[in-house]
Amino acid sequence: MSTSEGPKSLKENTVIIVLGASGDLAKKKTFPALFGLYRQNFLPNDVHILGYARTKMDEAEFHKRQTQYIKNESDDQDLNAKIEQFKSLSTYVAGDYDGDNGYQELNRKIEEIESKYKSQERNRLFYMALPPSVFQKVAIGLKKNCYTDKGTIRVIVEKPFGKDLQSSRELLGGLKQNFTEEETFRIDHYLGKEMVKVLKAIPPVSKEDVLLGQYVSANGKPGYLDDDTVPPNSNCPTFAAVVLWIHNERWEGVPFILKAGKALNEAKVEVRVQYKDVTQGVFRDIARNELVMRIQPSEAIYLKFNAKTPGLYSRAMPTEMDLTYKRRFADTKIPEAYEALILDALHGDKSNFVRDDELDVAWKIFTPILHWIEGKSGQPPRPKPYPYGSRGPKELDEFIGKFGYKRGKSDYSWPVTNVSNL
Repeated sequence: MSTSEGPKSLKENTVIIVLGASGDLAKKKTFPALFGLYRQNFLPNDVHILGYARTKMDEAEFHKRQTQYIKNESDDQDLNAKIEQFKSLSTYVAGDYDGDNGYQELNRKIEEIESKYKSQERNRLFYMALPPSVFQKVAIGLKKNCYTDKGTIRVIVEKPFGKDLQSSRELLGGLKQNFTEEETFRIDHYLGKEMVKVLKAIPPVSKEDVLLGQYVSANGKPGYLDDDTVPPNSNCPTFAAVVLWIHNERWEGVPFILKAGKALNEAKVEVRVQYKDVTQGVFRDIARNELVMRIQPSEAIYLKFNAKTPGLYSRAMPTEMDLTYKRRFADTKIPEAYEALILDALHGDKSNFVRDDELDVAWKIFTPILHWIEGKSGQPPRPKPYPYGSRGPKELDEFIGKFGYKRGKSDYSWPVTNVSNL
């Protein structure tokens, strides 16, 4: 429901239903995020949280699972009190994802909560912390048994949205049959208003622009194929470096190198913009300037550039202009991504969620290369081996180097550099 002034913000008369409430996603992300919002008074007044899953358990077991990942390392008594209050407004219903019986029982519980409202308004926020295989079943069950036209309905859907273009369209089609685009909020990643236009300018990924890897045993750690659940000759990649090209006036000729993998030397998420070499100047053979936006861990934005070494030395060294959030805003709690996204859904703000047209265009870019990897379009590629705990395959530097990227020298360390070590 929206008004002439924009989407309605849910401030009262709201039940939040978490489907898949016994799963890891709900325990590790959804419930801690809801508690974070509750603790800061961002949830609607007199909100009630209702968990639904196939697992049969009593209230005490549900509350134990619901709060086991809420951190209270210093045993803060005020925080403990808040956790107990959070439990008191949370209940659980067990039921199947097939058929109507479970959803009818869920609806009876929702209506029992809503019967205490002072007005006729009925707002329901459904959070699907579920695998994609049951999205359509759950959407049908909710629409048939738990839908109301007496207020606002919103449905948050977790990724992944399929495994290729066809499966994504089937999943989206099933959701569209039951909930409108206005009612649907898809959590994936942050996208801007111009994203579809940019995505349409990206051609499908070519084989020449892909490097795949698979980790092997090293440093006392087992390799991917050492896992008993993995087929002995599996070609499944655990590392990928992919290059995208955007054919528009602004980004023509600029390579966008995406890297992701498991069992690497460090866990981080960052965007690194590397500038071209200086063509002339006092100093020669210096590192390239870079703008780095670090998302995890320790959110930061820093501009890495070259400066003259302090003192009488006539040499340059890399340094940075640094905005590390936790250091700059020491007394401020930085919300988890899930907290911000759930709050956006309560406010009806879809700017940070994935639209169906964005999803469709994005899958067109990656589906051909995914089918190649899966062997659906010929012989599948054999991933390059890399040691557990390394940066990836040894071919990585050569691969990214052919697109003009230069890896920085190993003597640079962000955020502190000791001149004496240079």
